[in-house]
Amino acid sequence: MNREEFIEKIKIKRDYAIEGVEENLDSPPGRKPRDKDKLLSEFYHSLNQEQKTKIKEIIEESIDMGIFSFFCVLDHVSFLEDTPEKTQFELYAVKNGERVLLNDFSQELLHDLYNGLVQE
Repeated sequence: MNREEFIEKIKIKRDYAIEGVEENLDSPPGRKPRDKDKLLSEFYHSLNQEQKTKIKEIIEESIDMGIFSFFCVLDHVSFLEDTPEKTQFELYAVKNGERVLLNDFSQELLHDLYNGLVQE
């Protein structure tokens, strides 16, 4: 798997997450949904269609920001520590003995690839 394929697969998972949150708002999961889920669903159902559309946009923005921020950490443009020496992370895809560095800094950064894909 190369970096572009990785980002495309992450986008698919992102789309599932957005859909999952929307489904949970519409109908909380499980035989005995959590109180939090029921309250959020009641709020969601109290909205008109325009407001529901805005909520869906907020869900997308929230998920995108979370993924983007995580990729910024992997790309070493944002750090988890506030110290002079920073931990740097390397992300590899390993399959059939082949090892591919996905956050290779000599190539386009993961957060830029992701942003380009979701901003289309």
